[in-house]
Amino acid sequence: MFTPFQVLKILEDPFNYKELSESPKVKRNLIQEDNIDLNVFIPVKGRKKYLRSCITYLKHSANESGTAIRIVVIENDKRPHLIRLCRKMRVSYIFIPISESKSENFFAKSLCYNFGYLCTEKTKWNVFHDVDVLVEPDFFEKIMGYLKRDPRWLQPYTKKRVIRVNKKNTKKIFRKYKKILPLNEMCDMIPATPGSPGGSIVVRSSDFEKVNGYDPTLFYGYSVEDSFFWIKLEWLYKKKESSIGTLFNGRATFADDSPIEIYHLNHPFSGLRNVQEEYMLELHNSFLFFDKEVQDMLMEKIINLNNIGKVIL
Repeated sequence: MFTPFQVLKILEDPFNYKELSESPKVKRNLIQEDNIDLNVFIPVKGRKKYLRSCITYLKHSANESGTAIRIVVIENDKRPHLIRLCRKMRVSYIFIPISESKSENFFAKSLCYNFGYLCTEKTKWNVFHDVDVLVEPDFFEKIMGYLKRDPRWLQPYTKKRVIRVNKKNTKKIFRKYKKILPLNEMCDMIPATPGSPGGSIVVRSSDFEKVNGYDPTLFYGYSVEDSFFWIKLEWLYKKKESSIGTLFNGRATFADDSPIEIYHLNHPFSGLRNVQEEYMLELHNSFLFFDKEVQDMLMEKIINLNNIGKVIL
């Protein structure tokens, strides 16, 4: 387990977004769009087929509901492999070279979310969405309905779990990517283990800034960044409301009324490729075992380190 002192040492070198923004290796192709309801941020490394299908299903759902979305793809790789696809599909695109992400050559998902947010015109609500997740035609209609209820934040799927798509049907979706397939009919409906955040989350811009977004200094590769981001949101609202919540069960709104299903496409477990996974999981779990005073001290440090709400690119 980590000690509080060790965590503080890691935090001594926060990420410099301004410096990244000024790098000539970073590319930005942001489409000018007006009257946007939701920004949708998708970080990606490789996975062209997944991205193509993800964008197709998101756009179809937005069109079905009349929801104005801005999709922002943030690619973190050695070279910008996906810029042509994004131009063709008319979505905004940002490229962050792996060499600039301070992630030991691993995919920096947390950095992608934060930098994408900083580069994009703000909306009240944002969707932080994994590239391997597909949605149904009524996804955005239901999300907008939930947002009218003014939730703290929204985990946009029912029963705290996603539906896993098997390998055969994932390949079928890739082959027929121009069509919108009936996901609820073609999938095996294998639910993932409930209770773990990730896949997709809807958060206010104001709260995203108050918790200082995701944490590229602490987590990179395919790691536990989603879980720690959730912990920070729980901490924020516990502080606001002086009430006790339980991790994954406290203050979020889950999409159970009306239910929303989302579908996780098949791929090998990505965490196996991150040699730092065990280290980062231990760091994450250490935080949960610190007493309240230490947690509060570390959280204050984390959310004030080069806070993205104060960064001007």
